Amino acid sequence: MTQESATEASLTHQTLEVLLRIHREVLDTEQVRGADNFFDRGGNSLLGIQVTRRIRSEFGVRVPAKAVFAAASLQDLAAVVAAARVEGARP
Repeated sequence: MTQESATEASLTHQTLEVLLRIHREVLDTEQVRGADNFFDRGGNSLLGIQVTRRIRSEFGVRVPAKAVFAAASLQDLAAVVAAARVEGARP
């Protein structure tokens, strides 16, 4: 694994940890795991908008609501958010 890919993997893991907390709070349940789908855990479009707002607040990046809706799992969403964080950090 290259240094760059190791850094990206670490960033994705850190992002996933924060997303898990956000989803647990928004969905009001501790029963959320990285492989879970937002809608399968009780999410809906209004809660999805709350998630996008929390992502912007926590990470300082804008992720479209459709990314939350389209992500098959929180792990997939973490990769999207991590990529946005990397992109936003580039000069």
